[in-house]
Amino acid sequence: MTDEELETLLTEMSEQISQLSAKTEKTLSRQEGKKKVILQLKCEALEKLKKAREKHNLNQEVRASMDYVLLCEYGEKHPLLMNYMKSQMGLWGF
Repeated sequence: MTDEELETLLTEMSEQISQLSAKTEKTLSRQEGKKKVILQLKCEALEKLKKAREKHNLNQEVRASMDYVLLCEYGEKHPLLMNYMKSQMGLWGF
């Protein structure tokens, strides 16, 4: 992923979060609330990826990339499986 793609993803997700945040917490359905949390976690992982690239820290960059991919693949469908996979990958010393 290039820096431009990273910035584009960050802005798109921030816009989606702001749209969901425009509604009050009480009017969000359970599915919308779950989607908002997943989007916030994805943004957080992308921010970590961006900071790791700026510091030229390959270990942290790989970890943040792995977190983002797991969130994309398993976050919305199987959040418990995503946490399990993340914990198992953490044993590799990242």
